[in-house]
Amino acid sequence: MPQIPPTLQPPPGNELHAVLKARGVQIYECKRSTWQPLEPAASLTGVTMAPVRKVTAVHFRGPAWVSDQDGSMVQGLDPVTAPPATATDAPLLLYKATGNRGGGVFGAVT
Repeated sequence: MPQIPPTLQPPPGNELHAVLKARGVQIYECKRSTWQPLEPAASLTGVTMAPVRKVTAVHFRGPAWVSDQDGSMVQGLDPVTAPPATATDAPLLLYKATGNRGGGVFGAVT
């Protein structure tokens, strides 16, 4: 499990629900002399924690994450950022959920 920088620690009361690995692209644009995410396009694979089961999903502009198994979705906004671990890595982000759909894997994500 990767180390989470203190600035990206989720608020108290949150629990790890699933771990997913992404494969895709993240497009950035330069605004006000800083690189900011514009649009992701990724396939996600991983497992939920309890019960343990395989899950798959997609990640796209919004940003949003949608389970292609149960149709549940979470959208996020206004990320907190932390510098990348290396110069070739993307910045680390923590989003707060702004909307959910369905009762599946993303239904209760905050």
